[in-house]
Amino acid sequence: MRDLVVYYPIELWTSDRTVESFRRYARLHLSLFPYLYTYAHQASQTGAPIMRHLFLCYPDDPAVRDLDYQFLLGNELLVAPVLAPGVETWPVYLPKGEWVNWWDGERYRGPGRVTIPAPLTQIPLLARAGAVIPMLPPNVDTLVESTDLSVRVAGDDLVVELFPSTD
Repeated sequence: MRDLVVYYPIELWTSDRTVESFRRYARLHLSLFPYLYTYAHQASQTGAPIMRHLFLCYPDDPAVRDLDYQFLLGNELLVAPVLAPGVETWPVYLPKGEWVNWWDGERYRGPGRVTIPAPLTQIPLLARAGAVIPMLPPNVDTLVESTDLSVRVAGDDLVVELFPSTD
């Protein structure tokens, strides 16, 4: 990892906190492979993007039209990247329905704005209530040395994250 400063590059991997955050998100990205692959297949068949502006799924909600920094990942996950350094919370607009914080299970009801905890290790990530998210098991990890004999192929093993609806 490197920043974009040309004259005085800062090697971002020298910060243990940055490396640990990157590792956590890399593992999450890998674990979501079955979910993402499902939407990649759908994209190849329909042209629907995997990363979706909220307007694609909520065209009748005028509040989503100007939300350039939030997106849906597939239909079930709402992502709101934090765009300011050092913050611990972040404002998020939720479309209609019930949403569940990925990290702590707290439930929110949209439509409307809420403030979500957003420390460096927890990007605002919410699942639509009722979502079923297929994931790779936690022991499937590409962040280990290739010579490590404990590395194995996931095969057909899946973990399923459930976000039940209270409705």
